[in-house]
Amino acid sequence: MIKQLQNDLYLVQDERVIKNNSYILVNDNDCLIIDPSFDTNEIIQLINKHKWNVVGILLTHAHYDHICGVNKITNIFNCNIYCSINEKDILQNHHLAEKFNVHNFKINSDKIIYFEKNHLVINNFNINIIASPGHTPGSVAYLYKNYLFIGDTIFNDSIGRTDLYKGNSNDIFSSIKKIMKLINDENYILTGHNDTGLKYKQIKKINPYIIHFINNK
Repeated sequence: MIKQLQNDLYLVQDERVIKNNSYILVNDNDCLIIDPSFDTNEIIQLINKHKWNVVGILLTHAHYDHICGVNKITNIFNCNIYCSINEKDILQNHHLAEKFNVHNFKINSDKIIYFEKNHLVINNFNINIIASPGHTPGSVAYLYKNYLFIGDTIFNDSIGRTDLYKGNSNDIFSSIKKIMKLINDENYILTGHNDTGLKYKQIKKINPYIIHFINNK
């Protein structure tokens, strides 16, 4: 399913049970792809339809359902992959592809740019990075204009699981509290799964974890 969320933002949501969300962010004729998932063909068709120039792929984290489209996209569009240095172990060795009955999955490693900083400039895209470990050690959120691409750290009414490899509940709680201090009510929260695109002022009224953190400052 393809849905235009804003003039410069598209959602490609997989129709499987876990409903992965991939995003295409547009600036003039350039575009960034965030977490390319199972519906790779729809992503490619949308890009070709608009004749956008793909300038990179951003990964919020490196679980297989968020990276499974990376190789096909990099092969076609010859773009770089941006990922936190703290996610290198997950991306290279523990991406959980076997849980999806995919074996011997390897990423196009020559395309990866690992970053340690909290800011990225890619062509006309000026992006702030918020390290948000917990779901995985190298999970990050990307803040661009009014959009927060948050991966599997926060959902509309819940938070990410921490029972997978290197997950940590204390870390994800700390990450959420940090994010809450850095965003405002008008930021769109763009999640890794399920319904997405609510503003923070809506999320903080329905997410029990965030409500708890607000009430227990």
